[in-house]
Amino acid sequence: MREISVLMLLFICLVFSRCSKTYGIANFSSESTILLKPSFRDSTSTATYISGTLSHTVIAPEYNEHRGISLANFDYHKAISNKGHGVAYGGFLHAGNYQANSLSALKGGNKYFFGGGVTGESYVNIPMNSLDWRILGLKFTALTEHGAYSKFRSDAENSPNSGSIVNLSPSNISLNLTASTELVVKLKNADAGFSFSFGIGHQIVTTGQRLYYSRNNSVGFIQMAHSLQGGYLGVGFAKIIG
Repeated sequence: MREISVLMLLFICLVFSRCSKTYGIANFSSESTILLKPSFRDSTSTATYISGTLSHTVIAPEYNEHRGISLANFDYHKAISNKGHGVAYGGFLHAGNYQANSLSALKGGNKYFFGGGVTGESYVNIPMNSLDWRILGLKFTALTEHGAYSKFRSDAENSPNSGSIVNLSPSNISLNLTASTELVVKLKNADAGFSFSFGIGHQIVTTGQRLYYSRNNSVGFIQMAHSLQGGYLGVGFAKIIG
């Protein structure tokens, strides 16, 4: 997955005629990755998930101005899986730390952030005996983020020596529309799945991948998320509560 992330970041860089120093919403992970959903087994499946994810940047392009971002995310959502289609919707809260480099007269260091948002997803499914291929999904996410990092972004863009600095979310709001495809292997009393997603929005371009395993109402997963700010590696755990 790291190789995919690097290629995506190179592509994003090429989209821009030159790579400006960019500051955007720190939690691009919630925009990049899709929601967990139960597999279809003979009849409509409904599940309510609570999950937690810890992430840290493992890829940071040279044109960016941070030494690392740490992120904790809490998610609550409901998912309904039918034979040929499904939906999922919910909300999330997040908080973390942005290790900013000093910039001109602006002092760097640890800049905390916090926020939350809502998200909804719909997808088309091709069911098979041992597979669900969610061939195409669309997810919309709206989030807001505040804290010392938000102020740092604003001050950086408005500083006299800002140069080519771009603040991708000056209003502290980020909207994103993501397309995805997902393959789920249906095992006895368990599921294993992989998803890939590609989105556009305030953060310009986001991509994500997730590998997960679900058994006995518990889900463990590892995921990558990337944008102009770099790439997150995250690990998480979810519980089905209804």
